[in-house]
Amino acid sequence: MLPFAWAGENDPAVRGPFIEELDVADATVAGVGFPVKLGIMGNGFVLFFGSDLDLADDRILEFHRDVYRIMRELLTLDVQRISPHQNLNDRELQCLQLAADGHKSEAIAEELALSVHTVNAYLGFAATKLDAVNRIQAIAKAIRLGLIG
Repeated sequence: MLPFAWAGENDPAVRGPFIEELDVADATVAGVGFPVKLGIMGNGFVLFFGSDLDLADDRILEFHRDVYRIMRELLTLDVQRISPHQNLNDRELQCLQLAADGHKSEAIAEELALSVHTVNAYLGFAATKLDAVNRIQAIAKAIRLGLIG
């Protein structure tokens, strides 16, 4: 996906061969957006707003590359934020992965030769370590952090 831009009320949109121009109704300020696709680490857009955005054609690709690098580094810092004593152990990761794959506690227990109580305990410990309120949020955070696929 290419970077995109839109015009503001009194501001022209950034133009160039590598930019798609969007028609944004009632935009008061011009802007440019750069898609950032980081796979399991997260996807989204980095947006810049302003009336004096001046990105020459040869700078657009370089700027997009810089935005991608910065976002990748920020997400990596998020992963590193989990201190060593909070890292998930192998069983917690296995239980999270199986739960993410749609398995219920009973099926996880059977597959890992554990009791249902133990599986639920591992999922609870993982949620606590990931600062999540429940197993669903723990799974989402683990995926975002690249701990499970």
